[in-house]
Amino acid sequence: MCTASAPASAGLLGFACDIGVRRNGGRVGAHAGPGAFREALASMGKSIPDHGDITPVLNSLEGAQERLAEAVAEQLDAVDRLLVVGGGHEATYGSHCGLRRHVGDQVVGVINIDAHFDLRDPYATGGNSGTAFSQIHADTPTGQWQYLVLGLAAESNSDALFDRASQIGAEWVSDVALQTGLSATVQDQIDQFVAASEVVHLSIDLDVLPRDQAPGVSAPAERGVPMPVVEALIDHIVDAARHCPGGLRLVDIVELNPTFDSKQMTARSAAVLASQVLGA
Repeated sequence: MCTASAPASAGLLGFACDIGVRRNGGRVGAHAGPGAFREALASMGKSIPDHGDITPVLNSLEGAQERLAEAVAEQLDAVDRLLVVGGGHEATYGSHCGLRRHVGDQVVGVINIDAHFDLRDPYATGGNSGTAFSQIHADTPTGQWQYLVLGLAAESNSDALFDRASQIGAEWVSDVALQTGLSATVQDQIDQFVAASEVVHLSIDLDVLPRDQAPGVSAPAERGVPMPVVEALIDHIVDAARHCPGGLRLVDIVELNPTFDSKQMTARSAAVLASQVLGA
């Protein structure tokens, strides 16, 4: 297994917003996620250069996402790898818009470690925590992005979502296939995906973890992917991205909901994963 090494510079932005979770019918409380993450990180004796939080104004999700995009684009001019901590998974649409402004027309490989596709129709439901990747697809010219989901829970995704994923050419690996470790087949799939990308955007939804490892999320997993396997996925993605021209530039960790957390368990899990991916 390869171990993540620190990029030349890293930074942290918080997205203190869960309006999209509320719109999606989830358990609200993730707006407090960035603060809980910082407390957990500090309790572990670790730190990341911190550029503050983006918060909604007048309860506008779209306005908050635009402000996040502006901040991400600005920070990517100064750091090699940027971490955005949510907040709901609606953070990813804003952060990806900022990455796109920074990298122009390069091919962005988006890897989502998640139990869900998050490919719901934003035109039918309005933008929310389940629509980020549909919105990215709608905004991106053909051939300038690709999408891979790792840890997908079949029972948590409708047939319509599987059809939508197939239509846009998404790839996925189930949570069942990741119960006992990272197989050579999955490693090869990640390697090929990254090799076809010019820049990598990694999104980590904490609800991919088992319920006992991550109780403090909007939709806790019944099965989940074990923490050591998620760590192995991150190690492999970080290592593969070293061979990608633009590298791994942007990482989201989302759905941290302190309202439902137990003894900072989910927050500490988020801090461990962030430290790993940033080499902090």
